[in-house]
Amino acid sequence: EALLGLAHSHLSNIVGEDSANDNSIMFDKPYESSLSQESWKSRSLKLRKCLSLPTLSQASAGSTDESISLHFSKLRDTYLSTDDVDSGLSSLLSWTSLKEILAPGIDSQERVARDIAAQVDLFDDKQCGKCGGKGSLSALCPSEYLQARKLLICAFVHHCGKKVDEATLTELEPIWSMSLKLVEDGVRRSIATNEKIPMRRKAADCCSLFCEISMFLLDLGTFAEASVETVGADFAELFELVSCTADIECLRDEISCSSRRAILRLISIRETLSLLDIRVRNPA
Repeated sequence: EALLGLAHSHLSNIVGEDSANDNSIMFDKPYESSLSQESWKSRSLKLRKCLSLPTLSQASAGSTDESISLHFSKLRDTYLSTDDVDSGLSSLLSWTSLKEILAPGIDSQERVARDIAAQVDLFDDKQCGKCGGKGSLSALCPSEYLQARKLLICAFVHHCGKKVDEATLTELEPIWSMSLKLVEDGVRRSIATNEKIPMRRKAADCCSLFCEISMFLLDLGTFAEASVETVGADFAELFELVSCTADIECLRDEISCSSRRAILRLISIRETLSLLDIRVRNPA
């Protein structure tokens, strides 16, 4: 058993952390990026470090049957050749082979986001009166600013594990206040740049980017509640670093890779346990 444990340790390190370097992360910069290849590599590393923040480190690229099946499809494309389709390796990289030891998938993130948005809409007017209003810079682009602020509130609620209709107004106040501050700070940084673009356009572009970041955060599956303070600090760092949609795609790609590495580690654990004749059951 000791030798088997040692072998499993090496195996999980190789397939889970990509020590074999057969699925290494590419640093090719997006076509539309104005950065050099070396600058993009440095920037992408900074973006990936954001995923080690407490709020994002416990998130996943989705836990529905559909999203997990997509991860398995990507793994099969990476590791299987046409000659392997009927082999034992093919059965290892099968979603059905792991269903018995995984918890049931959660609701689709689209439905979760829609439910949170409906709750935020109901409480927004009441909360804004207690949490600094709707933004001193909102006059620059009222509709874009409102959408950015509300989506950011939704992202906060999602990652804090709150239910707006069940929480007290006192519990919700920090979420509304921090969301307002993040949007205000972002718009202020945007209009302070030296680019020769009208101020209203700068503000609208900033709000549009904040909406995309919030949608990315809402797309993530969460499995543990986090404090409002922790989420606020992590969001502040993330929203200040991300400057374009290419940054968001970099984060999305990396968190998907992390999910696939987790699946590979789970496969190695399952195979080791099967050799020890230990059966792991679905926690449900």
